[in-house]
Amino acid sequence: MLGGLVFPCRFVERAATPSYAEAFCRRLLGSFLMKAWAGATGGILLMSWMLAACTGAPGEGDGFRLRPTRGYILVSLDTLRADRLGGYGHDRPTSPFFDRLAERGTLFEHALAPYPATLVSHMSLFTGLYPPQHGVYPPAVVLPERIPTLPQRFQGGGFRTQAHTEGGFVGWGFGFERGFEIYDDIDYSADTDIESTFERGLDFLRSMEAEERYFLFLHTYSVHDPYDPPSRYLEQFGEGEPHPDSRGVRLRAFNHQRAMIPAAEVERFEHRYEASIRYVDSVLESFVAALEGLGLLADTTLVITSDHGEEFLEHGKLGHTQLFPESLEVPLLILHPDLTGGRRVADQVSLVDVAPTLVELAGLPELEGIPGRSLVPYLHDPLLRQNRLSYAEIEEVPYLRSLFGEVDGRRYQLLVDQIKADTGGAWVQDSAALDFFGSPLEMRSRSYHEARRVTVRVDGEVVDTLEVTPQWRTFVIDLPGDGLQRIELESDGCVRPSSIDESGDTRCLGFIVQGPPLATARLFDLVQDPGASRDVSRSRPLVVRRMMRELEARQWAAVGGVKTRELSAEDKRRLRALGYLD
Repeated sequence: MLGGLVFPCRFVERAATPSYAEAFCRRLLGSFLMKAWAGATGGILLMSWMLAACTGAPGEGDGFRLRPTRGYILVSLDTLRADRLGGYGHDRPTSPFFDRLAERGTLFEHALAPYPATLVSHMSLFTGLYPPQHGVYPPAVVLPERIPTLPQRFQGGGFRTQAHTEGGFVGWGFGFERGFEIYDDIDYSADTDIESTFERGLDFLRSMEAEERYFLFLHTYSVHDPYDPPSRYLEQFGEGEPHPDSRGVRLRAFNHQRAMIPAAEVERFEHRYEASIRYVDSVLESFVAALEGLGLLADTTLVITSDHGEEFLEHGKLGHTQLFPESLEVPLLILHPDLTGGRRVADQVSLVDVAPTLVELAGLPELEGIPGRSLVPYLHDPLLRQNRLSYAEIEEVPYLRSLFGEVDGRRYQLLVDQIKADTGGAWVQDSAALDFFGSPLEMRSRSYHEARRVTVRVDGEVVDTLEVTPQWRTFVIDLPGDGLQRIELESDGCVRPSSIDESGDTRCLGFIVQGPPLATARLFDLVQDPGASRDVSRSRPLVVRRMMRELEARQWAAVGGVKTRELSAEDKRRLRALGYLD
């Protein structure tokens, strides 16, 4: 009789998600055992044993709380996009070990990097703050002292702390080193550096006394360009010599239309990138085996993630320069020894959530005043739905911001191109556009240096011409509709302040706008279109409006001001070697 019950549970466990299997088992066992052994002491014990077998964790259930572990290890595999791993549905054998780990841990299906660049995203990982709040942008901004970091919390809690990184924008001097007794940032020189980087981390673990608690951060560039893993991994993915030039400086030249790269060569980049992932996966397997050999795995919380992904012409560019899923969706796997049996979380989360999660798991004082929210509730209940929205941005021209999350049960990405405003407004060179709901449009404007005629078009049709002077004026423009409309403002010219000796400003300024943000939106239905290739903003205006309001509510100021440092010649050499500087 017992075997007859366990078999369907195990069958469902293999055929469905773990959370579904658990619910199925609970319903099946609860119904059957209540009828067969109601009131029998032996039946109660049998029921408890079988329910524990279904959940995979003794004692797990209502009131169950994860114990603080002795150790916490945070691993960042730089430039690793989620959809190139088997655990995220990829059909090539890039990550057999990671996939096995995912069957033992909690995998977050939709984890988002807040910025597609190493420095900025890692600082969000360490602080629980979004980029506008911590303000640490390349090439030389430093984290303000008043902002606490994850390693400082661990060190203040009596933990031994070490970090082993491969330099570049995770090097010493940006603020990452705060809270670590040793912050080791040996320069990246080859993809095989990961082996010595992880070995230094193991040396730290071997050196600890039996009762010491620890926090270890490991970072590697082995998946980053130039995609050059050992040859045996290249051969597995149909690659070999000669090595194509996939250095960051060449990728940037392509993105800025200063160089051409044939599509066939980009395909080789992808093969080499996947071979790099396979190599890193094997090193990760050796590292976890070493943890087990040291007797630490059973008392360690392990978090594996990345800072951003990588592009291969999905949206016309290479590297990691845009706010699309291939650049922003990263793996996030949390393994806690009290949780066995793979779990998957479908809710949208962000890298800003990692720091408060680790702080809560370790029982440390929380990081206050941050947007990041602990993921521990998902570890207790992976089916939990909190309808989180995750923010991302990039400081380019135009200023790009994005919001990912669910609206009415569907997962969307809102992508907004915006002319960034300061306290005086948003300066327009010769033209700008905005998406606007309703009518009329009201704004204040003035021209630079001399009067301008500004043509107003709504969805391509001219509706007005404004006489904009160097003095502020308020304009009220009647629009033909009251739904979502694309409004274009076009000036008849602009002037550079430097050309008339007013200042050294080389921008060509036409007019400035106060009032509505000069922003246009694209919307992607990530359920029907996970690669974000089709803009559905015009067919779903109410979703755009709702997400635009949510985005506008996320207007953050820098928490601790802005602090910069002078990059030394050595700093520049190291960053140039990684392709970050020309």
